[in-house]
Amino acid sequence: MKRRVLVWSLAVLIPALLPARITARAGLLSDTFLQYEPVRFQVTIKNDTRMPITFGGPGANSTVSMRVMDTEGDLISRTGQQYFDEPWTIGPKETATKTFNLGRLFRIQASGNYRLETVGRFPDDVALEDKVRLFRIVSGVEVDERKVKRKDRTFTLVSLNRNRREELMMRISNHNETKVYQTYFLGPYLKFYRPTFEVGTKEEVAVLHHASPTEIVFSLFKTSGQPVRKRTLPTTASDPVRLVEDEELGFVVRGVQTTSMEEEEEE
Repeated sequence: MKRRVLVWSLAVLIPALLPARITARAGLLSDTFLQYEPVRFQVTIKNDTRMPITFGGPGANSTVSMRVMDTEGDLISRTGQQYFDEPWTIGPKETATKTFNLGRLFRIQASGNYRLETVGRFPDDVALEDKVRLFRIVSGVEVDERKVKRKDRTFTLVSLNRNRREELMMRISNHNETKVYQTYFLGPYLKFYRPTFEVGTKEEVAVLHHASPTEIVFSLFKTSGQPVRKRTLPTTASDPVRLVEDEELGFVVRGVQTTSMEEEEEE
């Protein structure tokens, strides 16, 4: 009987003697990015310790550092933006994910190949170093362009090949194209069908493009550059789908069942 009690006690004590751990996973959401597109780098941290982990702010007990280099090994300069706009805390026994936009942190607007090195430092002198991540910035191919002089805006459709498919993006810049305000992902792009791209009388810019032979995407922006909505609609090769501007509704798509529209949130 005493032997059984001893064995049970050891079974209880052994897990408590195992060292608490901090583990992390990291990765770029792609290895190819369009110029001025957000370059998203995602980090997931699992805190198996008994104390919180905090990044950023006066109470931080952990830090993250990143270095971006070009193909020559030269360091890419920082933009001056902080890694954390506000404190990021991961409680004991919790897991949390943070996405960084490298384009906001580093001056990586020029097309080319880059490498990323990341190190996280935690309490008790724990350091986790991520493997080197390679990525590239590409200029893409300009498909079409519209200028809205009264709003000092240029809307440019740009395509790029990524993940073995063509994708269509909207780049919004000033009229002289010396400053890019934002780049939006519109969806997969079937190049055999040229997009419909219109500026309307109701301060709207609309794009209609084929994502596949059976799907089209309707994207709508304000002439100021603000995204309004993006919808994926079913179609067939025989459907006479067209983009028209209604006097009351603004831009609408004719030739599809509007009740089956799937609205997507803008990023």
